[in-house]
Amino acid sequence: MTNGSDEGVQQANNTDRPKTNSPARHLESSSSQGNRSSDSEQTSRKTSGVLSFFRGSGGKSPDLSIQRKETLRGADSAYYQVSQSGKEGAENQAAESQDDGDGDKQKKQLGNPHVELQFSDANAKFYCRIYYAEEFHKMREVILASNEDDFIRSLSHCLPWQARGGKSGAAFYATEDDRFILKQMPRLEVQSFLDFAPHYFNYITTAVQQKRPTALAKILGVYRIGYKNSQNNTEKKLDLLVMENLFYGRKMAQVFDLKGSLRNRNVKTETGKETCDVVLLDENLLKMIRDNPLYIRSHCKAVLRASIHSDAYFLSSHLIIDYSLLVGRDDITNELVVGIIDYIRTFTWDKKLEMVVKSTGILGGQGKMPTVVSPELYRTRFCEAMDKYFLKVPEHWTGLGVSC
Repeated sequence: MTNGSDEGVQQANNTDRPKTNSPARHLESSSSQGNRSSDSEQTSRKTSGVLSFFRGSGGKSPDLSIQRKETLRGADSAYYQVSQSGKEGAENQAAESQDDGDGDKQKKQLGNPHVELQFSDANAKFYCRIYYAEEFHKMREVILASNEDDFIRSLSHCLPWQARGGKSGAAFYATEDDRFILKQMPRLEVQSFLDFAPHYFNYITTAVQQKRPTALAKILGVYRIGYKNSQNNTEKKLDLLVMENLFYGRKMAQVFDLKGSLRNRNVKTETGKETCDVVLLDENLLKMIRDNPLYIRSHCKAVLRASIHSDAYFLSSHLIIDYSLLVGRDDITNELVVGIIDYIRTFTWDKKLEMVVKSTGILGGQGKMPTVVSPELYRTRFCEAMDKYFLKVPEHWTGLGVSC
């Protein structure tokens, strides 16, 4: 790989992208004339529930008499189910049964940032939960150059995608237009993200508004989707994370996944055949830069370093580990495209146990720092390694005063 002084670094942040003008859509509900006054008072509160769309023969909707419902204007077959199911619904119903003297505190407890959609046909029922629907919508308005309709249109056509170099075994999908990547999330990661999400929204939004560099690859939505087929009794649920495709519209010559660790961070390849079809790791990069260093200009180095240090500090402050820097070299422009990915997993008890086992050398690898370390140690190791991987282009000021 040849990298000259004209090479640049493009980060994952898109602070210069125009904001979309797509307005948020609001659904207004109206109560029937036969409702009791007590029901009207309860439904007038700001509560979250399930927005269900039912498709059936003859335009008839399934019986929802068990749950309180409100017909939406302009949609005879759509119902907003105020009551909730599961743990969240039980908690909210318990809160409603308390004395109204709790005031504003009780109203805040009833708030739910997630939206649930249900619809069905003659054969199956479908389900979708949109986590932090409003927050993600606002963030997409700030980040994406296109409007919300384009985002929905992209997600409506997805194909299975073979992620190269991944060890998690999670399923991946890509939108047909190649703009977004969808990754399956295990339940533990979903819970970690739900706790982390408010901080993430604030960090990204503030960085974009203040034009502060960030290398975090943007997460643009998290969903739980599922279906149940009444004909063959098959059902499935899937938690999906939608993120930007860092390499959208580019032709990558080489791709690296870098963590700053040297334990099991090598991919065996045939000499001269390190193409983008194989995601290379830290040890592969170190072997390559012996003869072909990754030179970047001084201002690019400063921005990249500031981004990585700021992002890593933010992630470690919320006990996030296992993130890595995805690096791709554009074969046409000779630019380096970088972004921090996989920043969901927190330092849980199983990770602590893994760190202890690997650090003792029971499983081998003595003399090397374990892959799993505490968030602070992970941040330090990550930042120091990324600083060494990317070198500044030498200039006439380089080395001045060293011999003094």
